[in-house]
Amino acid sequence: MEICENITLLPALPKSLGHGELKGILTRTGVRVESMSWSDKGIDCRLYSPRECRIEVRAPCEQRELTLGADTYSEVHFDI
Repeated sequence: MEICENITLLPALPKSLGHGELKGILTRTGVRVESMSWSDKGIDCRLYSPRECRIEVRAPCEQRELTLGADTYSEVHFDI
């Protein structure tokens, strides 16, 4: 399956937001960020996909390719 979509996490995080979390963000790809938290230890993200897809998830220092099944959750950690 070809990568057809990408999600960029925290592309321009200011130092004043050294840690935090968010929940329930629907991306333009249709994949939902169920939850995401970040700190100096990294970014933890839980994604939900209503359909099967292959995406590239980008963080400030790293990127990963993920294959998501239909109606599934996936968790990913990035060091920053």
